[in-house]
Amino acid sequence: MVLTIGLDEKTSHDLEQIARVRAVEPVILAREAIRAFLRAETRRAIEQQANAFRQLHPELLRTMPGEFAAIHKGKLVDHDVDQLALFQRIEAAYPGQPVLIRQVRPEIEQTIDVRSPRIEYG
Repeated sequence: MVLTIGLDEKTSHDLEQIARVRAVEPVILAREAIRAFLRAETRRAIEQQANAFRQLHPELLRTMPGEFAAIHKGKLVDHDVDQLALFQRIEAAYPGQPVLIRQVRPEIEQTIDVRSPRIEYG
């Protein structure tokens, strides 16, 4: 599907100027800008789901410890002990939509320590 988007004169002019400076087609810059916006919106939606997970955590821990919970639009929409099975159901039910899948553990946030090699000079 191709979507045609109209730009006001100022936006079009500014886009053309930047495209000229970068020596690229304006449509390429517009595509990059829209993709960046869509990525930011997905990150924002997932952060909202993470906040909802934090709020729901006490109840989730009481009712489904160790399971994987799927949070969409601030609500628990599915859960399972099998992460892959849950993921497949979520992909089918909410294609292309941001859904947080997180394991219900006693700690709300999982901390992962990554150790880097230390270089010692002799």
